[in-house]
Amino acid sequence: MEIELHPAVSLTEETFNVLIAPVEMLVDALNSNLNLQRYKILFISGNYSRILTRLDRSFTSLEVRRAFTSFQLMTILEENHHSFLIVEHDPLLYEDAGEMVEYLAQALKQTCIPACWAGNGAYLRPGKSIDL
Repeated sequence: MEIELHPAVSLTEETFNVLIAPVEMLVDALNSNLNLQRYKILFISGNYSRILTRLDRSFTSLEVRRAFTSFQLMTILEENHHSFLIVEHDPLLYEDAGEMVEYLAQALKQTCIPACWAGNGAYLRPGKSIDL
């Protein structure tokens, strides 16, 4: 199974994907792939989502969870049982817990191992640069 998000970007089965792109590209990719609704999809956003309000209203099978702290994100990752996991990056999660970045990276990796066997895991980072 291969899902084309953009002519140059595809998700393939049993993979973990990190995508850094403008918000519009992410929204267009999700809105143009409504066939993703065949799968159990978990969308995790932080304090504020720039993607959710722009999704097509016919995209209905998306379960949404919000993580307001890095610890809440860890808990959500531990409870994940979906075929697709989409995490919208929010730098505010690490504002007072910079030491959690390494733990969260490990948790994403561990969470996506079973998710990747069932479908795909994706960490979506809206923007044009990486936070350091």
